[in-house]
Amino acid sequence: AARATRLLSASRDRHLSVAAPADLAHVAAAATTSAAASSSSFDIDQLARQPMTSLSLNDLYRVASSPTDEQNLLNAQFVRRELPIRYAHRCAQLRNLPFGLAADERIEHAARTYEQQAEALFLH
Repeated sequence: AARATRLLSASRDRHLSVAAPADLAHVAAAATTSAAASSSSFDIDQLARQPMTSLSLNDLYRVASSPTDEQNLLNAQFVRRELPIRYAHRCAQLRNLPFGLAADERIEHAARTYEQQAEALFLH
């Protein structure tokens, strides 16, 4: 279990502490990138270029199996950092649909919604 979960933390100045499985070491680099990006203005394309953290249900179960206050805070910080990246990826996917689908009014609306949500989470 100790191998399954490890805490990746950085300094207090806008870096996030993240709980992640041991095989997801790239989360530390992504947290640093995300923290550095948060000091600049919002750019959906830049956010969409950041890698999403790959998690399995087993990873989520192992991380949530010891619900302490500290673990809950780390989990919340991870979600706070990860959601804008995932929304940006979804926005980019919708805007790059083939056969003119991206120009459909409903698809454009969905892409705008994802972008607005990503921006709201990113800036707050």
